[in-house]
This record gives sequence, C-alpha cells and structure tokens, in this order.
Amino acid sequence: MEEIKLAAFRVKAEGQPPGFKSLEMTREERAARRAFIRGLLKGTRWEHLKNEQLDQIRMIQCGDTWIIEDAEMYHYTLRG
Repeated sequence: MEEIKLAAFRVKAEGQPPGFKSLEMTREERAARRAFIRGLLKGTRWEHLKNEQLDQIRMIQCGDTWIIEDAEMYHYTLRG
C-alpha cells in the first residue's frame, strides 16, 4: 500500500483491539509510513516524535495542506 494511504491510518498495535481509523501493518509498511511522515514533519514542532507517537497520528492530504490528527483526536494543519 502506498505511504500516503498508510499515513491516513493509525498503526494497530499487536494484541490490542482496533482503534479509531487504525490498520494492521507489516513491519515494512510501518517503516515506510514512518519515513514518509517524518519527511513531511521535518522542520516542524512534530519532527522529533518517537515511533510510538508517530504510529498514533494520522495525516490526511487536502490539496497542498496536510491535516494532522494526534492521538487525542486534535487536528492541526501543515501547509506545504
């Protein structure tokens, strides 16, 4: 699955019930998703998130703007 599509979902933690908009991902998909999101977050206040934190955010593209939804369901915009 493409990284841009994976970014729109949270990573479903193994052994945990599914969360809101979460998706089970392979190790390779998780790595690709994290690299993609880190690239988008470079130079922002979110660029130093740990892997566990990255796994619980979602990023949705709207034109040249990205919507970031954090683990608490708060939304932020990131303009490209």
